[in-house]
Amino acid sequence: MPSPGAYNRINQLSIDFLIVTPDTRMVAAVELDDASHARADRQAADARKAHALRSAGIPLLRWRVGEMPDVAAIAAAVGTLLSGAQSGAA
Repeated sequence: MPSPGAYNRINQLSIDFLIVTPDTRMVAAVELDDASHARADRQAADARKAHALRSAGIPLLRWRVGEMPDVAAIAAAVGTLLSGAQSGAA
């Protein structure tokens, strides 16, 4: 069990979206970065979030709000993660 301090630091983090399979296996976290992510405090929070997700083995997809990918690009990014997970499980 993590220490209460570590739990609180992780518990206070949030993501914009979580992509899961039909059986609720986590595929990736998605962050949509707007202009606020250029601030030093947001960059520090983003680094903590990325570290926590990496430590948990959850890929993080980041897209800038002003440069959102189209549906095909999102599907390709998620498909790559899914095919990598399937080949790793074989």
